[in-house]
Amino acid sequence: MENKSIIKPDGMVQALSQYVDIKVIGDRGLCNCPFCKQQGKNMVISDKFDKYKCFSCGDSGDRADFVSKFKHITREEALNELGIKVSYNEENEQKKQVLRDINKEAGIYFNKLLRNNASASKYLADRDLDKKTVISFGLGFSGTQRDGLTKYLTRKGYNRQDLLDSGLIGTSKYGNLYDKFVNRIMFPIFDLNNSTVGFGGRVLDDSKPKYINSQASAVFDKSQLLYGYNRAVNSQYNSFILCEGYMDVIALHKYGYDNSVASLGTAFNQEHAEMLKRYKDTVYVCFDNDEAGINAKLGAIPKLRFSDLDIKIIDTSPFKDPDEFLKKMGKEEFDKRINLAENSYHFEIRVLREQHTDNEEFKQSVAKLMLHATDMEFERYKESYKEVCEEYKHPNNLVQKDDVEQIEDEHLSEDDIIKENRSGEYISASSDNYVDFDEYEIEIG
Repeated sequence: MENKSIIKPDGMVQALSQYVDIKVIGDRGLCNCPFCKQQGKNMVISDKFDKYKCFSCGDSGDRADFVSKFKHITREEALNELGIKVSYNEENEQKKQVLRDINKEAGIYFNKLLRNNASASKYLADRDLDKKTVISFGLGFSGTQRDGLTKYLTRKGYNRQDLLDSGLIGTSKYGNLYDKFVNRIMFPIFDLNNSTVGFGGRVLDDSKPKYINSQASAVFDKSQLLYGYNRAVNSQYNSFILCEGYMDVIALHKYGYDNSVASLGTAFNQEHAEMLKRYKDTVYVCFDNDEAGINAKLGAIPKLRFSDLDIKIIDTSPFKDPDEFLKKMGKEEFDKRINLAENSYHFEIRVLREQHTDNEEFKQSVAKLMLHATDMEFERYKESYKEVCEEYKHPNNLVQKDDVEQIEDEHLSEDDIIKENRSGEYISASSDNYVDFDEYEIEIG
């Protein structure tokens, strides 16, 4: 059952004409895509289907999606701006509140178990998390019983279906309820209203999966949540620090970087980038320094750039991540790394140079990278290419438009281009350590 129904006024073409210049052809409109900024009228707007689609970058959606992305506001704010009436389903709103209440009670339960468990408390102490930090982030412990939380919530009066819908409780093939989180450090995940909507759970040893997230529910959608976001939006810093995991966020906050956020273990997508753009214009990316972390940075950059964010890359070498760096070097040195953060264009070119020692292969790889660049991006890439060539004492055979067009004609089909440049999401560097309960279930008799 849908939570709300949307009552739309007629004429999507007319509605969007206040944002972009549209050429009207019957019940359709054509315009330059404001999101990928390619030349030509590559976006089609349909009154009949109330949809838009760009045939250059592939972006599509309804009128609220368009305005949300165009103005970097929430979908609800876009609906209000468009004067679209939203009829809420009161029954579903009440259901959502029940699920938030269940997650809040679960947090209380996990907090209590942590205070009474020496092993879990020692684990956090060994990670340099003091009592103040543990309380501030609401950390807990799930306990070792298979049905401890189930019994606790049942005593609180919640029925079987609500427990199953919460994403915290599962049912075996025999119909018995069981706790989905067992013997794990628990990280509560909050929405923008500071309501607990889910959890991440980490094992105390090196067993796999290292992390498990709550199962998707009516209040928990990892594609629309960022860890630490509820705090970071109120930070006095005029930027975000985007890192990989819960511990990185907590470590950064502990040292005063209360603008730090992380995706929930797996996917960073375009919606996450839009969430960041609504509050700040600059994002410092601070992922792990291994190969997977580098690939994660390369995957995040197009999403952040698509949302018109200024992107800087923080280097924490020789340490693996910001948590380890701060413990070894301290805040003053981390501040220096922030000041020396690399712009995203230079980072992309430098990574390609390190991957391709052959001069011609390097130039070809750069040209391929620039296939979907706007004129402004093209110039930034050219500038960074020249800088990297000088740094590596590499012959500076400037990449020109002709080089890019030749790559497009000879090596890539349109499908390849879209796949290469506009993939839907990237999996974080440590994704093999994270599992969502939609993908990971256990059978208990």
